Amino acid sequence: MRPLSTGLGRGRGRGRGQGVGRGLVLGIGLVLLLSCFSERDGVGPVDTGDCAIPLSAIGPGKVVVAIRNFAFSPDTVRVRPGTQVTWVNCETDVQDFHTSTSLGSWDSGALNRGEFYARTFGTTGDFGYFCEPHPFMRGAVIVQ
Repeated sequence: MRPLSTGLGRGRGRGRGQGVGRGLVLGIGLVLLLSCFSERDGVGPVDTGDCAIPLSAIGPGKVVVAIRNFAFSPDTVRVRPGTQVTWVNCETDVQDFHTSTSLGSWDSGALNRGEFYARTFGTTGDFGYFCEPHPFMRGAVIVQ
């Protein structure tokens, strides 16, 4: 029985089309995964360690900001209008809660360890935010 071919390896020997097809699928999957982080300021994805990121926060047009070690990571994100930003409290051994607060725009309320808050940005602008109980924690969402 002959294996089903994608046609991508035609003329290059038997079975090569399957490897190319698998590679193509893996490549597309990797691109989709990395697209979650492509809008960020910085060089790579957020290190969330053992933090549980909600599945609703992952996908095209979505960005995750981890709250860890009394900091927002990344502290600045650049996004397009319509992008959803989700803040996740990833603190490991802190009893305090955190917030994502932008006076006059939004207030997440208290986010205890493992909790999250999501907001979709519909208009362009620079939106600075901070953590209410820890005002030294600052970040920005730049919608372009």
